[in-house]
Amino acid sequence: MSHLARRYEKRKSRGVRSSKRVSASTFVVRRAPQALEKFDVVEHDEEIDGQRIFPGGRRDLDRMPNTMCF
Repeated sequence: MSHLARRYEKRKSRGVRSSKRVSASTFVVRRAPQALEKFDVVEHDEEIDGQRIFPGGRRDLDRMPNTMCF
């Protein structure tokens, strides 16, 4: 999870001191795959000891932005 938090790091403003980069919140990094598991888009894979996206779930995720209108 920490590698994803570092991937989405951002610059933190520290007032008059120079800014520095800080890692993103690991709460979102942890909860996003858990939410996708509830929708049966992601499954727990014992081989890699992590989560894996179903082929059908990937298709649904790819199709979702096209159906949304802003």
